[in-house]
Amino acid sequence: METNPKEELEMFEKEFFNSRTALVVTNGKFNPPTKGHGKMIEHLFLTGQQKAEEGFIPIIIIFTPPKNHYISNNMEFIKKNNNVNTRKKTILSDEERTEYLNDICEEINTQFGFVYKVVPLNFMCGYKSKYKKSVPSLTIVVGSDRHPMCRSTWT
Repeated sequence: METNPKEELEMFEKEFFNSRTALVVTNGKFNPPTKGHGKMIEHLFLTGQQKAEEGFIPIIIIFTPPKNHYISNNMEFIKKNNNVNTRKKTILSDEERTEYLNDICEEINTQFGFVYKVVPLNFMCGYKSKYKKSVPSLTIVVGSDRHPMCRSTWT
């Protein structure tokens, strides 16, 4: 039986979350993932390292809203402006994007050995408030693939 992303994430949480979990997350299109995204993901893992030094067990989750999230929320714009710039928003399928992000994480994680997960879900749709209540440490890393040095970390 095939599971959907929400069910997969729930199983992941049950397996890995505990009273010492430091959850480090980001949320973005990553469509397609770029070198700048890679730098931001590297920052996620470095933030996880800081949490490990504080005695937590870091868990990294990358949320990337499903492709249909952008299509359904921009349908009027897409119909009105059916051009190259509009199509750029939907370059990769959820599976392709998740696979590329997993490859990036796997390469970076060779230095750290952390548990991580890439999920085609939108972090801002309920997960932020859920995790603020359910894990001892939540850190949100945001940034820009166009300006890799522009990053913020919120705890």
